[in-house]
Amino acid sequence: MSHALKETISKQHATERRNLFAVAKLCTQVLCDESGTCGVVDENSDHLPNFCNIIEAILCHGYKYPNNKKQGGTPEGIVYWDFIRVACKSVPYNCIAKITAIDDAKTLRGKGRACIRMALMEKRLSEYLSLALMEDTVIRRFYERGSFMLSEEAHMLTNVLTALNCIDFSLCLRNSALDAPI
Repeated sequence: MSHALKETISKQHATERRNLFAVAKLCTQVLCDESGTCGVVDENSDHLPNFCNIIEAILCHGYKYPNNKKQGGTPEGIVYWDFIRVACKSVPYNCIAKITAIDDAKTLRGKGRACIRMALMEKRLSEYLSLALMEDTVIRRFYERGSFMLSEEAHMLTNVLTALNCIDFSLCLRNSALDAPI
């Protein structure tokens, strides 16, 4: 690969990371504003799906495909649950066993989505992400160079996500929609 191509790809990744961070920050602020008016954020929130989708997009950005193959060239092959499970297993009182036991989330994607929602309800999403970022070897095993999780934006995001700790989330984890395609 030529130096010019590598430079172009690097710039593209940087732009994607900045955009993901900006949208995550905006979605976090919107959820905080919403919780101030209604007290609790639940499944009926108009903004919760956007927030969960951007967190999922962040966890998928630069994720290494199984066996380094893109399954059909789409993000369908991206299963960030494997990363979460490995990176967060040392987090005290983590929710990994609870998520694994959920029967309604049958796919690995569904388990990853359930984990994001449970972390929100536990007020620990920032903590999980922060501790996962400390697992450098694990992150490098699951993410390509230039990915969001290997960037400074990931560390900045943990600070932004602490604002969510003041929100009470009431979310359903027993929902077959968690397994739905992207």
